[in-house]
Formats: sequence, C-alpha cells, structure tokens
Amino acid sequence: MLALAAKNLWSHKSRTLWCVLGVAVTGGLLFDMSLLANGLQASILSILNEMGYDIRLAPKGTLPFETEATIPNAHRIMEEIARHPKVKFTAALFGATFYLQKHPSAQPLAVYALAMDKGAEREFRRIAGQGLSAGDPHYANGRFDGPWTGELIINRRLAEKEKLRVGDRVLLAPFYNAPLRAMQNPRPFTVRGIADFRFDLRQQYTVALHVSEAQDMKGKAREDRVSLILVELKSPGDIPVMLRWLRRRFPLVEVFSIEEFIRRLSASLFYFRQFSLILSSVSLAVAFLLVLSIVTVSFNERVGEIAVLRAIGFRARRVAMMVLWEGCLLTLLSAPFALLIGWLAAIPLDNILRRAPSLPQELHFFVLTPEAVVRTLILLIVTGGVAAAYPAFLAARLPIASTMRREIV
Repeated sequence: MLALAAKNLWSHKSRTLWCVLGVAVTGGLLFDMSLLANGLQASILSILNEMGYDIRLAPKGTLPFETEATIPNAHRIMEEIARHPKVKFTAALFGATFYLQKHPSAQPLAVYALAMDKGAEREFRRIAGQGLSAGDPHYANGRFDGPWTGELIINRRLAEKEKLRVGDRVLLAPFYNAPLRAMQNPRPFTVRGIADFRFDLRQQYTVALHVSEAQDMKGKAREDRVSLILVELKSPGDIPVMLRWLRRRFPLVEVFSIEEFIRRLSASLFYFRQFSLILSSVSLAVAFLLVLSIVTVSFNERVGEIAVLRAIGFRARRVAMMVLWEGCLLTLLSAPFALLIGWLAAIPLDNILRRAPSLPQELHFFVLTPEAVVRTLILLIVTGGVAAAYPAFLAARLPIASTMRREIV
C-alpha cells in the first residue's frame, strides 16, 4: 500500500510538488512557532547551565533582580551554607544604580553596578584586562574592614561610550543630586578589566565591583544586604537534598534550582506561548486543508482504479491505508523543506525581536532544540494522516459494482 501511494504521488509530479511546497511553507511557520514557544526559556537555561551555579537564594516572593528587595545578613547565611559538607562554594551579588564620571568636569552617567564576591566572575566574560582581585574587602563588626581595592570591571558599551581603557581612573558615586548637578560622595576607582556581562540590556552601561565596597557606598553594609546568593555544590546529585535543607533552615528567602527558576520564569512568558499557539493552529489548519484537497482530488480521479483493486480482492482496510499513506507521505516529503524554511526565517525574526532595549543581549527568542524539531515533524505527519482520513473513509465505503459500471459508461 505504501508503494502504491508513492507511485500515485510520483505519477502526478506537478501537483505533488506544489502541495509539498505549500505544506513546507506552512510547516516552516509551525516550526518557527515551536522555536518561539520555548525559545527564551531554552536560551536562559543554556546561559544558566553554562554559568554552573546549582542553587540560587533570592529575597522572599521574588525572582532574582525582579525587584529592589534584598536579603539581610547575607554573609552570615553564606557562612552557614559554606559549612555544609555538600557545598563547594558560595558567592553574593548586589545590584544597584550608581553614577560614573570620567573626570570631575564630565557629565555623570548612570550605570548599573553588579557588585559581586570573588568567585562570581562567571556573571561576565572578560575581553580585556583582569578580573576582580582575590583580596575581597568585607564588612565586619559593624564597620568596613578593608582594604579598599577601588577596582571596576566595565562592560564593552561603557568603555566605548566613555573611551575608557584598562588602567584608567574614574569616579563612582552612589547618588546624584539633580538640582545641584553633582554626585554625592564620589570615590576613585580604577578600570581593571573590560567584559561582556551575560544579562546586560542592549542600552545598558554596567560595572562590576566588590560587594562590600558597593554596600559601604550605598549604606547597606551594616545590614549586609545583597540581591542574590549563589551556591555551587560538589555534586549535582545533591541538589534535591540541599533544596530541602535550605528551605527548612532559611524560610525567609526563596530557594531555586535552575529547573525551578525556569518554571517560575515561564509564567511571565505566557504571551509567547499564546502567540505561538495561535499561529501554530493557523499553520496546521492550512496544511490540513492543502493535504485534504490534494488527496481528495487524487481519490476522485482514481475511483475506478480503487474499485478494481477492491474487485480483485483488496480489502477495504488496505485500500483506506493506501489513501492514508498518501496524506502522510505528502507531509513527510515537505518536512525537510519546512525545517529549512522555518530556520531561515527564524534568523532575521530573532534579530528583529532582540533589538528590544529591555531585553538582555545574549537571549534569543528562536532557539533550535531537538524537542522543537520532533514536535514539528510529529504534528505535520499527524496532520497529513488526519487530512487523508476523510478520502480514506470514502475509499473504504466505495460501492464496487456501481462504481465500475459508472466508470465504464
């Protein structure tokens, strides 16, 4: 039956070709929507896995950096976590807005400061200079317990904007007095390195410095407040055990594994799923109508042939299977072209969507995953089979004698 179905499609090359191309275009749209449905999640998951931290602790009720909420007594919590035998290391991040001046007479520039402990350098990829020094200053017993390093890592965009190089000196202030047009309590810093930060927005100027220095400048050091605590374990297999222990020991913070963070984030990506679902449904409907039309036309042209097959002993079920195979073959032939068209269209679409200024530069909307490919292939083939079900039903119920008589007359 498969061979007969293939032979029939081959005998009508032009019609088969146009149907395959039509299904390929709609299948390409379906593939794009499969990529879009989970593209951002897959992109974020890829970055988080590359960074390698197993567990993240955030302020209660929020995702990391979703609000300005912070975790108090952070390093005391980190010291207790670090004593656990399953923990490899811990580090803290503190995010806040600062103001940078290249020299005292220059116009201050608002920058986002991602302050970090030594060991959290995976938040950026260094492209020039060095990372933060190992001598991390800290706050102890209610006072700043130096040394003050005055080191900055700046992102590429800030370096280009201010024409800064490694070794340059700048002023950094925690606040800016707009009426006086002056920075408050500026301190000198030295550019130690230039880097690409993983979650930078397109128009964002970013600097990295030691957590304790940022806390001291912002007045957060006495309470030791941070935005996020990172935990890396000695073995990834210990994640479930550590999650239970951390939630029991620190009930006032949110504890996330990478998978749990992605699941929480997926709620905010509901729009993309709805959008992809609507366009996927449209593309499947078009593919369904195309295959249904072609297979029905083919059946109507071959009712005499099908009646003869039934007359010489072919059972109704086998004849119906032949028609079903035609629908499946049409979509199967179009599948490689659908994937190719979809991927070629996804590249410029992804570039357009990534131009949004409020999105991190490293994130992608259309991410090629095996799941998206398999989902597209299965949906196309099933659509072809369902579209061919109606003409297959007609073929199985075809009256043999009257059909042959009508064909001869």
